[in-house]
Amino acid sequence: MSKRKKIVRKKHLAEILLAQLKKKKSVPLNKVIMGSQDLYPSEVWTELSGTYDLISTPICDSPHAQFLRQMAENPNDLNDNDVLSATPYFRFIQNCIGVSGEYMGCVSNDEVMQWMREFYQLFVYHRDKTEKPTFSKEFGHSKPKDAIVVAKLKKSDCYEILDGHHRAAIACVLGQETIEVVVAKKKYSALQKLLMQVNQVHKLPELYQPVDRLEVKEWHALRQCEDRFQMANDYLEKNGIELNNMIDLACSYGWFPTAFKKKGLKVKGVDRDPNALKIAQLVNGLSDDEVLCDRIENFLTQTDEKFDLVVFLSILHHYALGREPGEAIEILKKVAAITNKVMLFDTGQNHERWFMRTLRKWDDQYIIDFIKEHTDFKEVIALGKDKDNVGPYSKNYARTFFICVK
Repeated sequence: MSKRKKIVRKKHLAEILLAQLKKKKSVPLNKVIMGSQDLYPSEVWTELSGTYDLISTPICDSPHAQFLRQMAENPNDLNDNDVLSATPYFRFIQNCIGVSGEYMGCVSNDEVMQWMREFYQLFVYHRDKTEKPTFSKEFGHSKPKDAIVVAKLKKSDCYEILDGHHRAAIACVLGQETIEVVVAKKKYSALQKLLMQVNQVHKLPELYQPVDRLEVKEWHALRQCEDRFQMANDYLEKNGIELNNMIDLACSYGWFPTAFKKKGLKVKGVDRDPNALKIAQLVNGLSDDEVLCDRIENFLTQTDEKFDLVVFLSILHHYALGREPGEAIEILKKVAAITNKVMLFDTGQNHERWFMRTLRKWDDQYIIDFIKEHTDFKEVIALGKDKDNVGPYSKNYARTFFICVK
């Protein structure tokens, strides 16, 4: 183990031990998410393991809790190694061993499966008040009187576990609504830290697109997305336009590729911000083949692909204002060139406070004429306005959402 890893773990252990001196408090279990693993803070462990699929996972949805529910439904599965090795909990343990070399003192598969059986017996002990099981390995277990240790997440009403995942999972499966914990500190979660590194937001806490994760439920999303998707989907279905593939230029967190993927389309998202694309993958589940980190103008120059649907939202005005390298007309032409059937489009407009002077001509009719003059789209139809003009942005956004059809 490297010197840096040892220092990180030693510091984290000290935080946990110090927290044990604090007074316990009761917190809602539905506000508790998975956190530190094997004395690595969640953000460090996530990077070391390369495992992002558990980020921000509620403890009641954790591999630990899933395992207990599965075994409680069919206890005979505890004797089937093939069943045990197919559980998310087993795969989670294998990831932990890959990082730290052991898990709860276990190294081999046989030892891991023995621990899994002991974990279930610990659950039975709490559920049925039976004799407390003995553990084949004592290393890695909390002491009987140790409290579950959590961190209070900043800009959130949630908590992240620092020590005590198994005990919290047992409480979940037993149907408890609250759990006794000690709060070690305040911190940002791994997801919150990543979101704050994305370059599209104006202030904190803020999201660019909706993110369905517990600790950012109350964060304001700049772009609602569902409003535009519904308008587009209604038009496409009403007019019988069939689509096989799509691309979102400046896809950010990948909300639109994810939405159209659910409808069966082959999707791709392009964005220059690697942090935004990481969120597209770990939150929205887009694969390496479905995201590309590149500037739009570079991609448009180099690609020979064509797409039935192109999503091109809130981008063109940046070129028109000289904020991005490239001429607005040329960029629009290239976007149209890769579009087989339909483009979804909006842009900054002259009714917005921050564009009243710089985009004086850019009302609906100007935009329609601009698109028709410089592309081969036969129809440019205004579907409605977005619902992003809320709170501090009440005098901005409410941009017209267009569908452009060839």
